[in-house]
Amino acid sequence: AGQLCVMLASVVLARWWQSVLYNPGGFGKEFHNLRLFPGFTAVLVVLMVLCYASGNPYLSSWMLILAVPFLVSSIALAHWVVARKQLGGSWLAVFYLMMLFFMQFVLPVLVIIAVADSMINLRKRIGTNE
Repeated sequence: AGQLCVMLASVVLARWWQSVLYNPGGFGKEFHNLRLFPGFTAVLVVLMVLCYASGNPYLSSWMLILAVPFLVSSIALAHWVVARKQLGGSWLAVFYLMMLFFMQFVLPVLVIIAVADSMINLRKRIGTNE
């Protein structure tokens, strides 16, 4: 799961560099709109439940790998909220520090938020409350 996160971060960095060169500001819009499809979310949730319910330690370790798409989606949601509400970068710094030091506690919350965003479109609901 750690290697997968590093690989995804490398791809995101490369995509950002490409955006800076050829489409300034385009990556931010793309990243803010990153959201999982409800069907894909349902499949991932079912797989995570099956891995947990199996009792097999090998399958249980796959739960972290299956949680990575939710992690990316919730990071995109956090960036979207900060941009939409015009909050400062310090909010994102606190978010990333919490992920760094308290990942064990933050990851389940981020997965739940990503599932909720996928199923009920939190961005639409947050955007209409202004």
